[in-house]
Amino acid sequence: MPHHKYNPLHILATRTDGVLLPPDTEPYSDIVYRTTAENWQKLKDEKIVEREKKPYFYLYQERDETHTQTGLVILCHVSDYDSNIIKRNELTRTAKENDFVRVTEELRAHLSPVILTYPDADGCFHKLIMPTTSEQPLFDLTYDDARHTLWRVTPTEAVQNCLEGIPKLYVADGHHRTASSSVVARKYAASHPDHTGLEEYNWFPAVIFPSTELRILPYHRVLKQLPDSVLGFVAKLGVLGTVSPFTGECTDRVPPGKLRVCIGNQWWQIELKEEIGTSTMEVEQLQDNFLAPVLGVKDVRNDPRLVFVGGKISHLLHHMQEHPEESAVAFACPPFPVNVLMEVSDKGEILPPKSTWFTPKPFPGLFFHEF
Repeated sequence: MPHHKYNPLHILATRTDGVLLPPDTEPYSDIVYRTTAENWQKLKDEKIVEREKKPYFYLYQERDETHTQTGLVILCHVSDYDSNIIKRNELTRTAKENDFVRVTEELRAHLSPVILTYPDADGCFHKLIMPTTSEQPLFDLTYDDARHTLWRVTPTEAVQNCLEGIPKLYVADGHHRTASSSVVARKYAASHPDHTGLEEYNWFPAVIFPSTELRILPYHRVLKQLPDSVLGFVAKLGVLGTVSPFTGECTDRVPPGKLRVCIGNQWWQIELKEEIGTSTMEVEQLQDNFLAPVLGVKDVRNDPRLVFVGGKISHLLHHMQEHPEESAVAFACPPFPVNVLMEVSDKGEILPPKSTWFTPKPFPGLFFHEF
């Protein structure tokens, strides 16, 4: 599907797919962005994508075998991000942010929405908007083992009031796209002396999910090589807490306050110490009290010894089976609570790198915002 000429994934797969451009193409070279812009223009010329004639919100539902989450597709103003009404909790990397800036500028469009969440304390979302799911959908399709359903929602006064009652939003997925949208808006504003703040370049698309709907999955860690004997390594794990053999079902979700470690075919479970430093998140305890001080893994984003696998434990097991030569030790982490994400954001703090994983992802090609 990514190589179908009309799939928007194909537009942006110019760096690595070896179809539109040679696989050894420099990822940030001019030809990458030029080819991306050309493919975007073809989609518009052939009317594969078209602008709505009237303004709408969209109710968007994702459903897989274990979870359903429903959110509202809206446009957010960059000023809300700049003033911290839309709260961030992750650092961005300059190269990746600049990449999104360049793509957005070349296309004059945002090609996918960010994911935001908020506490739906009064249940306004469910009371007002969820009844729409009983109506005939605009789209209903299956992609990547998930069902994606979309309904139009007329922007009535009641819907507007519901949205205006949300005091703040939290970036759950899409920090680089959100930050790059702000950069692009500032650049356009600087080149438009009659800038008012109402221009289309000031807005970016988002799916907002109530915190009660949004599912966050863990990011697991995998060491490519075992730096010690099995027993020696297990003994070192004792700095984290009580280590014991795990005899349960390895695909079971890891409970809070625990980690599971797989070495070879043997699973171990760690009951984390409560008094272990100031870390409160399991992945943070693993990093601050074992990976960094014991193994010397300090730059987790760039250390070649470490691999990240997002999703369920079944995804971790699949990775280990597909890459046994690079899966000497696997750390299975518990899911990340949405309320912790919001608490960290409210404090102005930053989540540990690679803390959260979101699936299903929004279906590529459903939502664009052109300016």
